[in-house]
Amino acid sequence: MKNYRKALFLVLFMGITAVASAQTGENDELATVFGATKINFAAKINFRLTQIDKDLGVIVSPAAGFLLNDRLFVGVEYNSLINNYYVRDAAYTPVLNEWAHWQMSYGGGRIHYTVNASKAVNFGFGTLLGWGDVSRKFICNSLTKESPEYAGFNQGLSKDGHFFAIEPAVNLGLNLTQAIKFEATASYRILRGAERWGTVGMNDAKFSALGFALGVQVVPARF
Repeated sequence: MKNYRKALFLVLFMGITAVASAQTGENDELATVFGATKINFAAKINFRLTQIDKDLGVIVSPAAGFLLNDRLFVGVEYNSLINNYYVRDAAYTPVLNEWAHWQMSYGGGRIHYTVNASKAVNFGFGTLLGWGDVSRKFICNSLTKESPEYAGFNQGLSKDGHFFAIEPAVNLGLNLTQAIKFEATASYRILRGAERWGTVGMNDAKFSALGFALGVQVVPARF
């Protein structure tokens, strides 16, 4: 049995050596699993509509990274809620006439793969994995420290919350030029930790939701 294993190993070794030798040559270029490798810097900007608590939020999402063979984007992305004054804490009960709104941002690493990237119309999929912050801000109107109602105001509600975020996405791409691609994206934001690292009234479900975005990808080297 041992001799049989040795013979089998020798045959496999000789076969692998023969295949490798057949591919070698003095002027051969280094072959890769991706074929001929092209790496370009790429920048993205997206504007996303999504539900936060019970209101409609608008999130701006700039990103920058490297594009491998026009297909694989690896970079970093930052997401910021830009209409925060209109995204209210639906569960907050005012002590006078003040009201509370949410402020949220998150960022992390973004990886995205495009299928048929050379076609005028293409599609892709990917995900973001990162970390973020959320806080409750107040518009106090006539509520001041001198107001009798101020004694019932819980200042601890302004404490910042923190969370992990993962946001898988799929998109449809339209190559407008060699350097510019239009993208329409659907994503789902999943938050974990807002309840644990936040304050009263913060929970993951309030900030986890579908999102729909429009944006562009630019590859400066192709202009």
